[in-house]
Amino acid sequence: MGFKTIEEVNDLTLYEFELHMKVVNDQLKYDLEMENYRLHSQAWLNRAVQATDDKGKYIYRDFNKFYHELDFDQNNRNRPKTKQKQVNRNPELRRLMLEANK
Repeated sequence: MGFKTIEEVNDLTLYEFELHMKVVNDQLKYDLEMENYRLHSQAWLNRAVQATDDKGKYIYRDFNKFYHELDFDQNNRNRPKTKQKQVNRNPELRRLMLEANK
């Protein structure tokens, strides 16, 4: 909770103490949810890497094929990669943006 001495804890009001305990409890719940998500993700990946086609051959024959076909978005959720078509509707705007990012 960030306290260094028992006196700092004793100086808290009951409301402040309960608020700190709620934060600690919420953090523990969050950590548990993240661990649960990590375990489920690992189980899904284990299942995906062992997937076979109709003939019984593994779909992913080596790690690199499996690893590079997965894309991770900002929420850490796995999804197949999709190629996005780049549209260049305004070449002048693109040129200015490239110039500004140098």
